[in-house]
Amino acid sequence: MAFSFHYLDDIAIADTAFEARGDSPAELCMASAQALIEVLAKASTVQHKWAQEFIFQEETLADLLFEWLSAIVYIKDVEGVVFCDSIVTVTTSTAQKRSEERRVGKECRSRWSPYH
Repeated sequence: MAFSFHYLDDIAIADTAFEARGDSPAELCMASAQALIEVLAKASTVQHKWAQEFIFQEETLADLLFEWLSAIVYIKDVEGVVFCDSIVTVTTSTAQKRSEERRVGKECRSRWSPYH
């Protein structure tokens, strides 16, 4: 798989902007997720202690990507879980795009965790 991302420091001052690339919709989702994960926590320090699968169905790839990234932030904020990796499968049909993801990470035990 070939995917990559880089941060766009000159675009967002208070927030984070990045450009993600992938050879397929799944790789684009993985690159985007990894860019976001690296902002939320130092992924190399997060152990593989927790995994969860998610399924999203959206009409467009843009909507699918938005839901995917929003879920990563939501899970971190609500459940106190940060991720270190993601595995994404995107299936397309003429009607909808479907994404199945498996995220792997670690639950934060404290609100003041360095991963939070």
